[in-house]
Amino acid sequence: MTINDVEVRQAENNEVTVGVVSEYDIRVAECTRECEIDGETKRINSAWIGGSIIVEVNGNAIRHSFRYLDTIRHKKNGDENKIFKGIMTALGYDVTYNSQTKKLEYNKVGEGLIPKVEGKITFVDVNKNVTNTDEFKRTAEPTRVKVSSKLSLNEALNKDQSDLVFYNELPVSYISTTNVSDTDSAIFTVEGVIKDIVDEYDNNGGTTGRYLIDLVVPNFFGVDVFNFVMLDKWNNNIDGEEVEFTKEMFYNANDTENSFCKAGDTVKLSGDIEGHSFGSVATVSDAKKTFGGGAKSVRSGFTRIEWTVKSGDFVEDSEQYDLEIIKKALEEREITLDNHYKQRLEDFKAMNTGKTESKPSVKGSANGGTSPFGGSAPKSSPFGNAKKSPFGW
Repeated sequence: MTINDVEVRQAENNEVTVGVVSEYDIRVAECTRECEIDGETKRINSAWIGGSIIVEVNGNAIRHSFRYLDTIRHKKNGDENKIFKGIMTALGYDVTYNSQTKKLEYNKVGEGLIPKVEGKITFVDVNKNVTNTDEFKRTAEPTRVKVSSKLSLNEALNKDQSDLVFYNELPVSYISTTNVSDTDSAIFTVEGVIKDIVDEYDNNGGTTGRYLIDLVVPNFFGVDVFNFVMLDKWNNNIDGEEVEFTKEMFYNANDTENSFCKAGDTVKLSGDIEGHSFGSVATVSDAKKTFGGGAKSVRSGFTRIEWTVKSGDFVEDSEQYDLEIIKKALEEREITLDNHYKQRLEDFKAMNTGKTESKPSVKGSANGGTSPFGGSAPKSSPFGNAKKSPFGW
């Protein structure tokens, strides 16, 4: 990324999921791509992988996606993208190029991924016609996999089309089916600049006891703002011992000098992608006399998959991001998001004529997309004075 003619390095951004294949719906599509080969622009036949795969981790379903720019078979310089071949190998296919038909051929040579529920792979030609569909049911123990990805953002219109909402996404870069650990896990490490740390609020205006953390993450195209959750307290295993941590150790608005970090700091954050239960189901029987185990009181609830920060490091001084450059990148991001919003609104109108037009209100923060309570961050700055924020908001 280049901002004001200054080259800004991409942030470290990695995630690894280890678990059981639950289900998948994958699309392998033929396409053409313009490549720069030996100084000439050439259009070559290629293919890319889309769709998604769900991996079950400790009973939680974690969805991973496949994206065009990550999975397309040819790089911009015409070289073969190993990610495409690696994913097809994991799916059990050998890919060869037929020089006579000038098309790729997919031969099922391995067992591929055995799903716990079901799987489907659809093959599509360059004209978007379905040429073949393979469906898979559970025939043996589901396949254990290690899926490597990078944290990414996706966006959509909110319910009243007045704004964009964001949600974290995991585009796949590699799937391994060999030497996979027996222990389920979903661990991320992401580097960036802390934009904000705020208390999470519920729909009744009360705090939940958790923090919401906005992290500005530079990438090849600009910056994204990811939202993470931090629990009130948790345990980490350090040198074989369970050590308790609290969110105030990470940041305390009343004692910033002794906090680990504050807004504007360049940090590397790690944690788990895990399911958190809200209003979880409970069964209770406290009667002295019971029949059949007693009557049960049941409360409905739900589980939400969240990106939960549990540890972090300061980035070395020489590798810290310049805040002025980050501010400029955020300004450019706001312009981009505003254009995205307008385009999505136009697309929505085209599909739903007669709907009431809504005015754009792009906030450029990921906070609104991940709170399980529907509430946003408090109106006042957690630092007591909004002017103290290095970003000025």
